[in-house]
Amino acid sequence: MGLMLASYSESYDELEKKIGYTFRDKSLLKQALTHKSYAMEKRVKSYETLEFLGDSVLQLVVTDYIFRHYPHFDEGEMTELRAKVVNTDFL
Repeated sequence: MGLMLASYSESYDELEKKIGYTFRDKSLLKQALTHKSYAMEKRVKSYETLEFLGDSVLQLVVTDYIFRHYPHFDEGEMTELRAKVVNTDFL
C-alpha cells in the first residue's frame, strides 16, 4: 500500500480511507498491523493474538454452516469437511 508509518494518526487515517472503514479502537488496528519481530523488540502486542481470535471465529462460522447445511453428516464427516475448508491451503 505504500503507507509510511512515521506518523501514526496520518498513516492509519489514510489506511482507513483506502479500505473504507473507520476503526473505533485504533489500538486494535495498530496491533493487527504489528509483526511479531517488531512487537518483541518494542515490547508491544503483535497481530498473533488477533489472528488466533480470527481463526477461532472462522472455525465457528464454518462449523455452524456445515451443521445447518449438512445435517445428514455424522460428527466425523463434519469434522473432516471443516478441516478441508479451514486450512492454510484452502484459504
